[in-house]
Amino acid sequence: MNIIFPSSMENVNEVDTVYKREYVAASRIKNLNVFLFNYSEWFFNKKIQLNKGTSEAKEICIYRGWMFKPNEYKIFYHELADKNLQLLTAPAQYNRMHEFPLIYPKVAENTPRIKTYAFNERINIEELQKIFARFLVKDYVKSVKNTSFPKFFDQKTSQTNFDNWMKVFYKYRSDLLTGGICIKEYVDLKKYADHTNEWRVFYFHGNPFIILPNSGQSKEAPSVPQALVDKYSNLESPFYTIDYGEETNGQWIIIETGDGGVSGLPDNTNVNEFYKGLFRD
Repeated sequence: MNIIFPSSMENVNEVDTVYKREYVAASRIKNLNVFLFNYSEWFFNKKIQLNKGTSEAKEICIYRGWMFKPNEYKIFYHELADKNLQLLTAPAQYNRMHEFPLIYPKVAENTPRIKTYAFNERINIEELQKIFARFLVKDYVKSVKNTSFPKFFDQKTSQTNFDNWMKVFYKYRSDLLTGGICIKEYVDLKKYADHTNEWRVFYFHGNPFIILPNSGQSKEAPSVPQALVDKYSNLESPFYTIDYGEETNGQWIIIETGDGGVSGLPDNTNVNEFYKGLFRD
């Protein structure tokens, strides 16, 4: 098995500092070949330069690194294939887990409702207010947390006010805009000592091999029910994540899904245990 990380922008032989702990942990796994790709060359020219040679035969490779837009991932996939590194996750599988509306039909039973729009399509606020008491705005991948953008809109929001905020949303996401606009029903999550109760589960070949606290919550906060974790263990991708959250009424929901290669490890994750779990077979 092979795994590939992004290098620092300056040196193809040094891993990006964000992934250094993961790189070290992966390097300790027996029979795992660890590669770096020149992130600067990729970022500016969309070309892959590796820090060492590859096998003459095509071999499976796992990616751990920064998010790609779907079209970028497709290029990355084929560039590596030309060097005999076959990414475990195919482009269509990456897209399905990366862009939430694509996987939504599979998880709709346990996630807040959504409605989608094309970019720059005017969204009728009265239409949304008939469907949702409160709703948030994101594109198919991300919202704009930790900004001045409202956490949610409600029945008091006027069309003019909403239109103005959408202009702000487009400026915030800018070149990162992906897929389209996703309107999502807003729900309140239960808090423990001022921290919401969210968990990130990594799935590998249908096995939920690690369940991680994802919001800095206290140890007293209950974990996501195993039955719910197991329910979504086969979502047509070999390596993916699901973020779960506990609502104020004690019910559990799916917050987001993601590709396993580009989903970050929560703070305080034991990276050695993560990689032992990922490659235990």
